Amino acid sequence: MCKLDFNAPVRAYLPDFTLYDPWVTEQFTLVDMLTHRSGLGLGAGDLMLWPEPSGFRRSEVVHNLRYLPGDKTQFRTKYAYDNLLYIAAGQVLEAVSGQSWESYVEEQLMRPLGMQHCVAGDIPTELQNNVATPHKMVEGKLARVVRETAPGPSVSAPAGGIRCSIADMAKWTQMWLGQGKALLSAQVKHQLWQPYTLMSVSEREQQQDNTHFAAYALGWRLHDYHGTLRVHHTGALAGMRAHLSLFPEKQLGIVVLINQGSTNARQAIMQTLANAYLDAPQQDWIAYYRNKELARASNTSAQRESVDASFPLTTVQEYLGDYQDNWFGNVSVTSEQGKLIWQSAKMSRLRAELQPVAQDKFYAYWHDRSMHADSWVIFTRDEQGRIKGMQMVPFDDIDWSFDFQDLDLRKVNKSAAN
Repeated sequence: MCKLDFNAPVRAYLPDFTLYDPWVTEQFTLVDMLTHRSGLGLGAGDLMLWPEPSGFRRSEVVHNLRYLPGDKTQFRTKYAYDNLLYIAAGQVLEAVSGQSWESYVEEQLMRPLGMQHCVAGDIPTELQNNVATPHKMVEGKLARVVRETAPGPSVSAPAGGIRCSIADMAKWTQMWLGQGKALLSAQVKHQLWQPYTLMSVSEREQQQDNTHFAAYALGWRLHDYHGTLRVHHTGALAGMRAHLSLFPEKQLGIVVLINQGSTNARQAIMQTLANAYLDAPQQDWIAYYRNKELARASNTSAQRESVDASFPLTTVQEYLGDYQDNWFGNVSVTSEQGKLIWQSAKMSRLRAELQPVAQDKFYAYWHDRSMHADSWVIFTRDEQGRIKGMQMVPFDDIDWSFDFQDLDLRKVNKSAAN
């Protein structure tokens, strides 16, 4: 297996690696890459990954990190989850090992543990009939989610794209608890479970889980949970949720895999099982999270209903054209049967009807209603009153991976370019 120095600069492995600030770029280590303390915003650049299929290559994603806004004062001081840096970590692994991320993970981690029903890359033909179908709530109804993929490896896989059976996840869990094959030494496990980035503890965690501290380690979250150490992580893709919790002092591991995009359902199952094994206070967690979900849905519905998409447009012509962002690429605004259509060039499923609500302000009504990515689109003008660009403001309740707020879309003057 390859060896990496977690404290080495990323540029020792990826010479072209560049972030928002030259000093941060030079100081940035593998530990920084894996512990969400980069100074980038929450979910920065995730629009290059989801919704699938992505039109970006992994090398493009890593290259475009340099265009994402960051805050130097938050480098190594503030936690903000970032999937793109795990894509970059996958590129580091490929550079050092000479193997693709997929083949390395399967050959060096899965196969030695006998995980025959886990894949990091393409699902073999013989396993394709045994893959769970994702589901999620779409406009109040449970619906199947179509997971569209492009040919070749999934761009987002190093940030969490492994498909696995519950039996094989049990083998993975046993390895971490020292009950199965010793794939990693005790020293390496100790290093991976060291706290690096402090995280906040919510009021709910304080009251319900008796939690006093939270931190991010190398790919793991750390909490105290009813008086014992909890090493854990969650996973979320469209219509799927996962959760793995380890309680090393109790030799306990719990795996939750569900093919419904409900974070609350995942949490209810995990708390029910964990509290039962730890003899911790119980309540009807399903009812508790169901009530939270209903309250949030009511607030969200009120916010949607407040959108008045009846503002009279005198003309659509001035909004039409191509808009360019350094990291996201091209977005076109076209007219179809009198309606304005917003379309990303590289992310095919990001297509919306722009419904006018005020002068230069529109509601982005996405054609794919499974995304829950509602946002405002606000066109900006230059001193002469001509449209010069657009900015986007996400609704408060949407998934933070829809980082529309990081876009700086500038209208392309084709006549000047020619």
